[in-house]
Amino acid sequence: MIETIKLYKLSALINAFGGELRGEDIEISAVSSLDSAVAGCLSFCLGSKFLNQAKACQASALALRQFEPELQCSQIIIKDPQLFIARVLSLLHPAPKAQGRIHHSAIVADDAVVDPTAEIGPLVVIESGAVIGANTLIQAGTVIGQNVKIGAHCLFHARVVVYADTEIADYVEIHSGAVIGSDGFGNAWAGQRWKKSHKLAECRLAHMLKSAPIPRLTVGL
Repeated sequence: MIETIKLYKLSALINAFGGELRGEDIEISAVSSLDSAVAGCLSFCLGSKFLNQAKACQASALALRQFEPELQCSQIIIKDPQLFIARVLSLLHPAPKAQGRIHHSAIVADDAVVDPTAEIGPLVVIESGAVIGANTLIQAGTVIGQNVKIGAHCLFHARVVVYADTEIADYVEIHSGAVIGSDGFGNAWAGQRWKKSHKLAECRLAHMLKSAPIPRLTVGL
């Protein structure tokens, strides 16, 4: 199978994400760092201390805060070059989208509610009372505990564990191996051994968050 390489004109990127073009309106197919960029790549420079590195860079275009006449490549002048690059990367490498299906190997409780536009991957477990929002994608091996509420447009990578009674808002991305809503780290000395503090609060993840493992709150934390 031959992979199709997407090409984007600099003017199209500027129309989408802002900025001013100085130089030729070329096409780019990739984003790279200053030291590894080649022809066809877009890179960025965050200030004058990187200017010598930018001069030696082989990128076809650079995103910068201000125009640098010594550079030979096309330039996109924008207030925050790093944010511009992040947005371009999202365009070049879009996140997977939910396909509105439940894999035959997934286990979904009878009273769980899965929006018809959501996708549930292989070997996923969704326990009683859980709610999965619109266009949310839950990938292989993830476990969603009892009464968990997950919003719309979320992406759970493989092997995430979400403990019972956790609430997750819209547009949250959780990476593989994360454990959400587990016990915290509170312990009390009981004379001969440590006594673990029981979890007291529900775990809630806010809108548009990318998450690593997050414990529940405990007393004093």
